[in-house]
Amino acid sequence: YLLGRWLFELGQRAPANRSLRLAAAPFLEDMSRATSETALLAMPGHDEILFGEKYVGVRGRGQVATMVEGRIPLNCSASGKVVLAFGGAERTDRFVEGALSRSTQFTITDPARLRAEVTHVREMGYAVDRQELVLGYGAVAAPVFRGDELVATLTIVAPISRLDVARFAPTVLLAGSALSRTLTGGPTQAVH
Repeated sequence: YLLGRWLFELGQRAPANRSLRLAAAPFLEDMSRATSETALLAMPGHDEILFGEKYVGVRGRGQVATMVEGRIPLNCSASGKVVLAFGGAERTDRFVEGALSRSTQFTITDPARLRAEVTHVREMGYAVDRQELVLGYGAVAAPVFRGDELVATLTIVAPISRLDVARFAPTVLLAGSALSRTLTGGPTQAVH
């Protein structure tokens, strides 16, 4: 049943995902060049995030970020927390009320703490993962919208020792905003 649902989801999203991936490519490259780290595009699934594209930065070669693929529970990553913050209250409530997965000892599995984190993400406009998905690594992610609909996230992944939120957050926010404008037909600007 789960494989069938996944294949159905994948088939339904294929044309939209392809155009999204093509539109995101230059922004991923810009993000990676600006930070020298790995940049990822992810799309919201049912109760998970699906990583679709990546641009491996100079400092990211050979790192775990290049292996982050597939489906990740929403509470285990910066991208997932962005989906919980901007993907609708109904999704957030349903997810938080369910069983919360744990990837590391830093993963947020307490419903009240996760709700507080989602509120914080909504206020800041971006999410941070500090070893919540993979030990030794962190990430900063921002939303991508098509009109009012959350369609993806853009993320920078780095070893925790190089996770510079003050530098990475403006980069992902600018790229997410620019890609959102591209998807809705507005003017764009590159990340610098």
